[in-house]
Amino acid sequence: MAKADAVAADAYEALQQGDVVSVHGFLNAATAFSTRLAPRAVLRRVVAAINTPPES
Repeated sequence: MAKADAVAADAYEALQQGDVVSVHGFLNAATAFSTRLAPRAVLRRVVAAINTPPES
């Protein structure tokens, strides 16, 4: 996991360059890009699984 200061420095640099979106790290960038390739039905299931609270 990336350290907060590294993520903040990356975001600040992107802000100074005028970037609208900044994604820190290869794995995060690959995950963000993969949403463009996956079918929406798959994305809905993945998002639902991530956002469903765990059972007690």
